[in-house]
Amino acid sequence: MSWLVGNWRLKLLSLVLALALLAAVAFSENPPSVKTVSVGLSYQNLPTSLVVIDPPQSVPVTVAGLAESVRQFQRQTQVGAVVDLTGATSGDHTYQAEVSGATDGVTVETPRIPLHLRLDSLVTRQLPIRVHVTDINASLGISLVSSGTYATCGNDAEACQVTVTAPASLLNGLSAYVEFDLPISSAGTERAPYLPVHFERGGRQVDLATVRTLPQINFAPTRATARVETQGGVFTKQVAITLQATGQPACGYTIQSLSISPSTFATISGPTSALTEIQSVSTAPINLSGLAQSQTYVRSLQTGSSSVGVVSPSGGAVEVTVVVVHTYSCSGGTQPTPTPSPKATPSPSPTPTTP
Repeated sequence: MSWLVGNWRLKLLSLVLALALLAAVAFSENPPSVKTVSVGLSYQNLPTSLVVIDPPQSVPVTVAGLAESVRQFQRQTQVGAVVDLTGATSGDHTYQAEVSGATDGVTVETPRIPLHLRLDSLVTRQLPIRVHVTDINASLGISLVSSGTYATCGNDAEACQVTVTAPASLLNGLSAYVEFDLPISSAGTERAPYLPVHFERGGRQVDLATVRTLPQINFAPTRATARVETQGGVFTKQVAITLQATGQPACGYTIQSLSISPSTFATISGPTSALTEIQSVSTAPINLSGLAQSQTYVRSLQTGSSSVGVVSPSGGAVEVTVVVVHTYSCSGGTQPTPTPSPKATPSPSPTPTTP
């Protein structure tokens, strides 16, 4: 055994140097590491009457250990920090986030992290949904009928509301609306379905989807139908054209036909109150006295109202063609009594329409 104990000091030094070299090689691949990593944050035992406004999603945690162990700590999904909100109250308070799920070989140097949170009362409130009408042709005298303009949710005769569950501070002064941006150039009732419900406060839009809370803000319905009623303005509709004729054709001649071109209907336009009383328009009088041959007359159309104008046909004028035929001789003998032409020959009445 003398060989074993001989020069033992040198042999011990060699062993220490070999172990040191081995450790140096090992630590060069997996050296000690101290890092600040971000870990997920979860909340427990939040009272149902409260909501956390803009809750942090993660917190920085300082950990120490071998590099591979620290990397494994970062990769583990179950590693995180937990905030216990048992007994929490409304207002700004500081709570402790406790790190959980640490990996073997890693020391958490900040196991408890102070966290400033803002809590508010969780409130459910119903808000009426207003209708913003953005494109009314006011130059035509069109105005909204407030009682007939509202949002509906299935029942056209009833205005609907949106139910919002959110922090009380957010609901203060909040209002809901849908935006009706279709152009309105004639009075009546129009509808636009499936419009998104928006919110605003003090004239500024509030996008609830971008407000982060725990639990999340909820509202329903998210879409509604806008019912818009307007009054005044100018209406148009179609009415029949009637003929005004006076006098009789020449002796021995009778009227075979009367015709109007280009149409027996006219389109009139004017205030609603005036149009409701007008069912037809008439031509200016045509004097048939002594007529002995077929004749075409150009006549304007008259509505009987100074506030109503004839839009068509031909800008408010028509051609009236009177066809007369010679049916008997006026010299000697008994003359048949000619059939008098009617003062007004009505055309078939169409069903008035309002474009």
